[in-house]
Amino acid sequence: MQMYDDVKDQIVKGVYRYGEKIPSKRVLADRFGVSVITAEHALALLVDEGYIKNSLRCGFFAAYRPELNFSGTGTSDDARVGTREGADSFESRLLDSRCVFPPSVYIKEVRRTLSELGDRILEPSDVAGVYMLRVAISEYLARARSIYAPPERIIIGSGARSLYNLAILMIGQDKVYAIEKPSYAAIEQTYLMHRVRYVTAELGDDGIKTEALENLSADVLHVTPYFSFPSGISASAAKKQLYLDWAKSGGRLIIEDDFGSELYRFCKPAQTLCAFDPQRVVYINTFSKTVSPAIRIGYMIIPEVLADRAADCLGFASCPPPVLEQYVLAGLISGGSFERNLNRMRRNLRR
Repeated sequence: MQMYDDVKDQIVKGVYRYGEKIPSKRVLADRFGVSVITAEHALALLVDEGYIKNSLRCGFFAAYRPELNFSGTGTSDDARVGTREGADSFESRLLDSRCVFPPSVYIKEVRRTLSELGDRILEPSDVAGVYMLRVAISEYLARARSIYAPPERIIIGSGARSLYNLAILMIGQDKVYAIEKPSYAAIEQTYLMHRVRYVTAELGDDGIKTEALENLSADVLHVTPYFSFPSGISASAAKKQLYLDWAKSGGRLIIEDDFGSELYRFCKPAQTLCAFDPQRVVYINTFSKTVSPAIRIGYMIIPEVLADRAADCLGFASCPPPVLEQYVLAGLISGGSFERNLNRMRRNLRR
């Protein structure tokens, strides 16, 4: 991870400009005093996130262009990187994977929760969700995802669709939304149901096409940066930065729909837009893949600018899941069972 951070920083700061060759895995291994295999792992992470690209028999080259911004310069999509190269089989397994959380572990946590909390499980939760769960999620995100969100800015909902509805109510039905083309069907159906204006932005090989983004007339961009369904396209590091530049240029917001990035095939989960700019990103994630779709629990992180609006909407539009399920999930996260199972699922998917 030190090697990954060092090379990434040099690329972002322009030490290695776009298209320039970076040191080979053997040179990096000697520089850091590690094995060549360790260097390969670090380079694989950088390739997967779009910072470098691998040219067969020629080595690795910088693929991130920091001069890309939302000013109309450097907008060509020839900065394509192989974000899907070698990933299709892994992502297919991720998509087809079913609940593999050990039932015995879950049942044990249910028993512990019933024994220790007693009558508390019959008390109604806060409209934003059980505080214990929000604390557990906040600590997990800071520890594992480099997302720093206080529990007060985390909202628990009954799956992603209920959170889509809540996000629209909080941001405003008078706004114009943009979604990826193609996009997850439930996203488009939600906007149709609310009768809000929305436009589509065509995906390229590394995220929304730059030209489409520059011509996008919308207030909110709803994206799935990692493994967008059904296309399977992941946004490169440069394209993620372009999304954020688009939001900053017009005081806009981004809804980041995070699907499967915790089951990243390497040791480090994919970087989120929320981690880069928590003040412009509404982050949505669920536990459907990491625990089970049966528990129907998702969460949303809201930026400070939406705090007052969220308080107004939660009074009549909140849809938290059953209290017992929230307490059980909080115990699985804070007790370490959740992350241990994540690591096991990653190993199984890699194999």
